[in-house]
Amino acid sequence: MNRKAEILYRLGEPLAAGMFEHENSSVVERFGLGLRRYFEHAAPPPESGRLYPAPEHDIWNLAGKFVRFHYSFSLGCDGDGLRRLGRERLADPFERNLLDRVIDELDYFRSDLIPPRYRIGGNGWTHCVLNYRRILGEGLGGYRKRVNAMPPSPLRRALSDTLAGITDFLRRAPGDIAACAEHPARDFRSAMRSFNFFFALDCYDSAGRFDDYMGEFYNGEPDAQMWLEELYCAVDLHDGWHFLHTAKHPAFTRLCLRAQKLRRPNSGLLAGPETPPEIWEELFDVWGRGVPCPSVYNEAAYRSGIRHGSDAKGADRDRFAFGGCTELMFEGCSNIGSTEGGLNLLDILNNSTPSRFRADIRLRMEEFASAVRANSEFAAQYRPQLIRTLFVDDCIDRNREFNAGGARYYGSIVNVAGLTDAANSLAAMRGIPEKFGNDSPEVDEIARKLAHHVFSLIRRYPMRQGGPAYPAVILLTGYAWHGSYVDASADGRPAGAPVVDSAGAVAGSDRNGPTALLNSVAKLPSRLGIGTLVLNVRLQRSLAASRTKRKLLKALLRGFFAQGGLQLQPTLIDQETLKKAYENPAAHPELIVRIGGYSEYYNCLSRELQFEVLKRTEHMI
Repeated sequence: MNRKAEILYRLGEPLAAGMFEHENSSVVERFGLGLRRYFEHAAPPPESGRLYPAPEHDIWNLAGKFVRFHYSFSLGCDGDGLRRLGRERLADPFERNLLDRVIDELDYFRSDLIPPRYRIGGNGWTHCVLNYRRILGEGLGGYRKRVNAMPPSPLRRALSDTLAGITDFLRRAPGDIAACAEHPARDFRSAMRSFNFFFALDCYDSAGRFDDYMGEFYNGEPDAQMWLEELYCAVDLHDGWHFLHTAKHPAFTRLCLRAQKLRRPNSGLLAGPETPPEIWEELFDVWGRGVPCPSVYNEAAYRSGIRHGSDAKGADRDRFAFGGCTELMFEGCSNIGSTEGGLNLLDILNNSTPSRFRADIRLRMEEFASAVRANSEFAAQYRPQLIRTLFVDDCIDRNREFNAGGARYYGSIVNVAGLTDAANSLAAMRGIPEKFGNDSPEVDEIARKLAHHVFSLIRRYPMRQGGPAYPAVILLTGYAWHGSYVDASADGRPAGAPVVDSAGAVAGSDRNGPTALLNSVAKLPSRLGIGTLVLNVRLQRSLAASRTKRKLLKALLRGFFAQGGLQLQPTLIDQETLKKAYENPAAHPELIVRIGGYSEYYNCLSRELQFEVLKRTEHMI
């Protein structure tokens, strides 16, 4: 056996050891053998609930390894921890040198080619939705047949090793999880158990149109909500991401909404004229409990934007979903960089002049797009994603790895930070005192023109694997950081203050009510920004809790969507409660707020971000 692999086995690192057993093999084969060895050495946890693995177990971290699978970057390596372990257990200086060499190579696989100035909400990150419909329809056995039918190649050998490892793990697992995963789902129970296992394999990333495909198996099971609550608990514990609800199966969708009690999943509801009244009522019930999930998406606006701004064809356009916070992708057949990074418009403006501003944006975008393409080429060579290669179309059929052209569609989410701040600053330079978010024609027109120019510019550049760029405003918690290095701006924002966390108003500056705020945002060219233009809004909780005000809230949302608004995500906590939580966050562990593009427990935020949420205008109708 290779000496490096032997050392790594002694140190209890089977994934890394497998990668060095035959280190002269191709990179994809080394990753495949690494995954196989990980599963062969992993001890399946006991059953302790309806789902397997149970929420408290992390299938990729069952024994605290320093080298782990990572769903976005293929590999995670705690090099410092592994070196410390080597110093403790390896007496031979030569073996320590070999271990250093191993760590250097593992770190190289995680190389990041996105320059720091463009790491806006991401740095080549990739969320994904596996083809769960196909997984439930074929089972692991169907995928094994397809891999066996591939022509001989390094990728086929890597996928065969990956499947062998998963199969070995399932064979030793308790209960009937092996049968549920191996065969097509036959009922709600087997579908939920199978889905959860494969969702755990992709680290609970994003589920796509969950109520659509899982609703096919729902037959009025009396304990269905308990199954959903256990699944949501796992998603919350493991920092999982997006579930989209379409209301195709209204009875099941209502259960999905009713089960939402935690900050995750970061769910969304596709809304439109066809949305049944009972779904709106269930949505408002959830919001009325103070839970800000799901957010609402304008289905018609996305469909229009996808027709004009994506390369998706035919029925695939109907498979649009969201990954991560709320990044556009196509269910089961896409590899969309989400988020790759982006541009900080306020930073560019502060280091430019009004006459040079557009030219400087173009130069920065050219540089960023070049970095994304280089990072994509690096990932294609050194970061194979074999779980996604197995379960995303058309990787097996094309005999190409997920990062190397195997998926049907590619593209990149390009984040835009400081959009509102830059518009307000440009307005101030022209002597216009009004702020965006108050339905003020002059500043709103400046924001509209700026957004149209920037989004149109972004869309001109080919990105990951030559796919299109999707402009977005999705800043997670990073909007504070992206203001921390920006000097004072013309709009009165002090040096180092956060930029706006969404496509909305500066916190506290939207003083003309919710209709004015939504009117301003609806003027932005949302059809060009289908990456997603996140809109964070603070609403009085009574708007959703009060039956008499729900009609007004529903009309407000429908009016926003009728004007072309893309997405809205509320925080529903009254000001008095929020003030108490700010004074003593630990006493309010249950409070959930919308921040950037997702939900988070208020007491988990930094003090700066807690204050930013407190500053937001609390809207009433």
